[in-house]
Amino acid sequence: MKEDKDKVAIVVVGYNRINSMNRLLDSLLHADYQNYDVPLIISLDNCGSLELYDFASGFEWPFGTKKVILHEKRLGLKNHIFSCCDLSQFYKAVIILEDDLYVGPVFYRYTVEAVHKYEECDNVAGIALMHNEMNGYVGLPFTPLQNGYCAFAMQETCTWGECFTWSMWHKFREWLVQNEDTYKKVDMPDIIKNWTRAWSKYHNAYLVDTDRYFIYPYISYSTVFNDAGEHGGIGSPDIQVNILQGKKDFFFGDFDLLVKYDIYSNNIDLYNKLKLSKTDLCLDLYGNNPNMKQSRYLLTVKKLPYKILSSQALQLRPQELNVFNSIVGNDILLYDTKHLISKKKGKKTIGSNVINYHLRGFNKRYLVKYSFNYLIRGILRKLHIKK
Repeated sequence: MKEDKDKVAIVVVGYNRINSMNRLLDSLLHADYQNYDVPLIISLDNCGSLELYDFASGFEWPFGTKKVILHEKRLGLKNHIFSCCDLSQFYKAVIILEDDLYVGPVFYRYTVEAVHKYEECDNVAGIALMHNEMNGYVGLPFTPLQNGYCAFAMQETCTWGECFTWSMWHKFREWLVQNEDTYKKVDMPDIIKNWTRAWSKYHNAYLVDTDRYFIYPYISYSTVFNDAGEHGGIGSPDIQVNILQGKKDFFFGDFDLLVKYDIYSNNIDLYNKLKLSKTDLCLDLYGNNPNMKQSRYLLTVKKLPYKILSSQALQLRPQELNVFNSIVGNDILLYDTKHLISKKKGKKTIGSNVINYHLRGFNKRYLVKYSFNYLIRGILRKLHIKK
């Protein structure tokens, strides 16, 4: 493939969803590329049919060159994504868009400027286009602390609109050769370790193992329809997010100045606030960190039988502001796990205030109805009955 090292290419990833592909390509046509010359690559895994290939071949791209790749053999999602990201060696960077995504008007300029800012930063392993409004590992809202810049850093791989330079990507590829099974022992949520087909399982492990981060925007430039496909049976609006419409000036801060979150969605500045090291302190503001490091001190929303060294309320948003500002309360607790105050083997419970904090006035009748329907669907799935 011919090199275009001064250009950021768009790589669209498809398999057999022609309606999804059409929707994504339509959103690309309506985006603002200013005076950029934008290469478009449509990469199609082999599904045994030429329908999608014919559609992609007939698609007109007025903003630069277009290339359609039809793989001779079925790669599967993981290897297909890897092959698309490998194209970063031929360009300044590649934007990876799976076919059930949708982009906003200024997604390209945001990405180009983010690449320009962070392409030489060794701490950065990727650039996200989508701001996930949920901590999906626990099913609760995620709101990052804002400090005036248009992006923050998070130790989590984005798969809903992501960008890599070759420098970012090939470091991961080199690491993976020697560390394919490292995910089993890396300190990250168990739900990630149990993924069977997701390439991001390995990339998340890479981020944690090498202490690197993704750059995330505070507002999304892409969103996802979550159409039925390899990772899901039905489409769902659950993970749709608000995408920016209109124009925006971007103000990217140096990496050291960005707000940073670990893979459990905890603000790592809490280590400095509490004057404890990463080895000594386990951060657990979402109640899902198993403390693999066996740290002595634990900052959590769980009720545990250990000596409480300090406590704060859950009132300010985001959560960590209550600790930074010492808001009095009993919802966020700092424990010394070396001092057991009760030998009872009670459950590690989360207080009702924590639940109310995240639900923030959600209509309880809707919640009851949703919970009932969710329970019924679960029972039907176990009985293999289609509703």
